[in-house]
Amino acid sequence: MPVQEQTSDKIFKLNEDLSKFIYEDEQVKKELNEYAKTFRNGLSRDSLAYFMFDKTLENGQKVIDVYLKKNKDLSAEDKKVLKEFKNSINSVFEIKKVLKDGFEMYNLVNEKDYTVKSLIKMVNYRGVVQGNYFTCRLIPFEKEYHLLVLNSILRTTDKQQAYKIAVSMQVENPESLYKDNTKKLKQLEKMVKDLNTKFNEFFQKDEIITINQNIDELLGAFNDFAEEGTKTENLEEIIQLPEKYSYFKIQSDVDPFDMTARRADTEKYDVGIVFDPELGIQVMPFYGTFRKIFEVEDYKSIAGYKDCISDYFKNGKVSPFIIKKVYEEYGEKFLKIVLDVLELKNEKITMEELLHKYKEDFFSSKKFSSTTVLYASEAFTSLMASSLEMTKTSYSIGRNEPCPCGSGKKFKKCCAG
Repeated sequence: MPVQEQTSDKIFKLNEDLSKFIYEDEQVKKELNEYAKTFRNGLSRDSLAYFMFDKTLENGQKVIDVYLKKNKDLSAEDKKVLKEFKNSINSVFEIKKVLKDGFEMYNLVNEKDYTVKSLIKMVNYRGVVQGNYFTCRLIPFEKEYHLLVLNSILRTTDKQQAYKIAVSMQVENPESLYKDNTKKLKQLEKMVKDLNTKFNEFFQKDEIITINQNIDELLGAFNDFAEEGTKTENLEEIIQLPEKYSYFKIQSDVDPFDMTARRADTEKYDVGIVFDPELGIQVMPFYGTFRKIFEVEDYKSIAGYKDCISDYFKNGKVSPFIIKKVYEEYGEKFLKIVLDVLELKNEKITMEELLHKYKEDFFSSKKFSSTTVLYASEAFTSLMASSLEMTKTSYSIGRNEPCPCGSGKKFKKCCAG
């Protein structure tokens, strides 16, 4: 059997074995069932693949780690393949060319070309043509890429849907824009430096606190300045402080730090716009409340202080810079309160150790914010262009109002052209 077929068969079999394992292992199956409950219509193929390859279990490991631990008799080659499963790439791809053993594809999310080998016979893809789109997962192995999981096929006429999926992936997981693309990473790093200078020039400081209803207008004003140098005369009027600082969760099933999901919030609360010199613009709900906890004499007087501190440390969207910035202002008082709330007051732990305990992901790789990533996203730019006519005919929007696409820009500077 040719080497290529042996490799494909090995990857295919291990993928099948892993698929069975998540239903057979008692602990993994229990967590899978809990995960499934979060989906109203049950697990999709994509959601199931996320659980298998990406989700961190309660023990801090991935499913693949558990599988490797419980199958120690696997060959060295099998272990090598499984470890590459952890580096799989989940994305939306445009088919550029159909090959005799796979495809040439363009990744809409990380903006990179791939030559991909199929694990099954190409006859199974009859009907797939240039210009179609795959939502799928690739696995890198020995300098080649293999099509591991195919979630769906979109027609050429579904271009806008494909780009919407790509942008939603970038917003949900900003790292996906530059994963496996060092050129894009360098572009982002340069862009962040430029934006940092413009942010400080526009706001005359590195952080702003306002209310949630003003965020779109405020970010839109900054976008105008960043792109065209246009200054906003009524900037101070837009930066409106909340009447009260308190922390609360409006929707239990929504990530409190997912500003895209919280666009429909009707209750007022404070939001901080902070510029992280390394990771870019951070839009932080209840940032003013978080700061106020350490500012007042009795921190317990701030409603929701426990959840606020806990969420700021445990949520993966809050960068170490945000935490450290507040710590540097309030010092030991900050550390004492945090250790008390996190029930670590009996431990001798420094601020740096605390950050590594809760924010280790940020130290192992760069995690730009979704707001920052969209500035460099070709998929987002293309989506705005392709949705231009639909937006004009479907909405009655003032040219100075925030664009409904979610960019934070004014309609006239975005989908209105």
